[in-house]
Amino acid sequence: MSMTRLVSSKMLLWLSAKQISDISAFLTSIILNVYALALFGNPAFLGILLALRMSGSIIGAYLVPVLSRRLSLSTILVLAEFGSALTMLVLVVSSTEAHRVLLLLVAPCIGIFHGIFHVALYSQVHSFVERENQHRMNSVLASMDGIAVVVGGIASSILYQLMPLRMIFLLDAMTFVVAALVFVFFRRTLPAVQDGGAARPAPGKTGRFPFSGQVVRAILATAGFLFAARFMEAFGSSAHNVGFPIISAHFDPANPAFLVGWIMALWGAGKVVATLATTPMIRRMQGVGLQSDMIFVVFLVLTFGFFLGVFRSEGFWMCLAFAFMAGLFDASTETVYYSALQSNTKVRTDTLIGASYSLERVGMGAGILLAGYAYSVIEAPRDVATGAYIGAILICCALALAKSVRVVRRAARSSYTEPKA
Repeated sequence: MSMTRLVSSKMLLWLSAKQISDISAFLTSIILNVYALALFGNPAFLGILLALRMSGSIIGAYLVPVLSRRLSLSTILVLAEFGSALTMLVLVVSSTEAHRVLLLLVAPCIGIFHGIFHVALYSQVHSFVERENQHRMNSVLASMDGIAVVVGGIASSILYQLMPLRMIFLLDAMTFVVAALVFVFFRRTLPAVQDGGAARPAPGKTGRFPFSGQVVRAILATAGFLFAARFMEAFGSSAHNVGFPIISAHFDPANPAFLVGWIMALWGAGKVVATLATTPMIRRMQGVGLQSDMIFVVFLVLTFGFFLGVFRSEGFWMCLAFAFMAGLFDASTETVYYSALQSNTKVRTDTLIGASYSLERVGMGAGILLAGYAYSVIEAPRDVATGAYIGAILICCALALAKSVRVVRRAARSSYTEPKA
C-alpha cells in the first residue's frame, strides 16, 4: 500500500482522531501546568504534579501489552479517550477548594490514559504501512503532534484570558469525547484492520507478564543504546517542562499562559516543518554510514541546544525562533526513534514501545522532581535550564562515544584471524 493511498483514504479517519486527541492533550497539559503553579505558588509542587502524571504514564504503558491480549488496540484507544474525558469532568464539577487535593488524583489519571493512548497508537503504525514507509508515517505523526502543539499553545494563551477554567476543562473533556467517537466509527468501518505489534505469541511462550526477564534481555540486546539515549532525552526535557510555565509567569504576570503558549506554538510549527526535512536528513546521514541510533543522538543534541537557546534568549522573537528549531529536531528524533523500534523483529511492538514509554516516563518523572526543586531554590530559571541542557548534551556525547568505541572494537575482533602455525 502506498503512502499516498494510505493517508488519502481510510487512514485519514484514524489520523483525524489522533489530531483531535493531541490538541486536547496539549491544551490540557499547558492549562493544568499554569493552573497548578498559580494554585500552589511553588515550582516544587508543579514538579510533584508532573511527576505524578509521569508515574501514571508508566502504568498506562504497562497496561497496553496486558490489555492487548484481551482487546484490540483500537478498542484500547477508545477506552483511553473516554477515560481522559471523565477525568477532566471531575475538575468541572468540583469546587476550587477541592482542586488542591483533586489535582493530585487527576494528574496520575491523565498520565495513565495518555500513556495507554500513546503506546496503543504507535503500536498500530506497522499494521498500516510497509517497513520502507515507516519513516514517512512516523514523520506524519510527528508533524501532527506539531499541529496539535500550535493549536493547543495558541488556544491556551487565548482561552486562559477569555474563559473560566471550568469552561476550558469542559472543552477539553468534549474534545476527548469527539476523538473517542471517531475511533469508534473507525473501528466499525475498518473491521479488517489487524491490531497489535509483532505476531501474537503462542500460548505458554511468554506468559501473562509482558516484561519477563527473557523479554527484558531481548530489549536490552536489540535496543539498549536507544533506550539509554531516550532516557536521557526524557530526563533533560524536564528542564523545559517545568521551566516554561515559570519564565512565562515572569514574562507576563497578568497572563502567565501567554509566553508558554506561543513557545509551544512555535515548537509545534517546527514539528510540522520537520515532515518535509526529516526524511532527506536521515537519508543523507545514512549515506555517510550513520545508523539510526547514532542519527537519533545527533538530532537529540541539536534539540537540547535549541531548547537552551529558548531560555538564554533575551528577546521575544529570538525565543520563538529557537523554539521553532527545537520543535523541528524534536520531531526528527521521534521519527528516527519510533521507526527503529517498529522495525525490531525480536520483541512484540506493543511490548517494546510500552517498555520504552515506561523508561521515558521514569526519566522525565525523576528529572521533573529534580528540576522542580532546583527552580524552587535557585531564583534564576535560565541558569537552572542552562546547567540541565549542557549536562544532558555532554552525557549524550559520552553515550555516542562509548557506542562508537564498542563498534570499532567489535569490528577489530571480527577482522582479526589467528596466524596458522
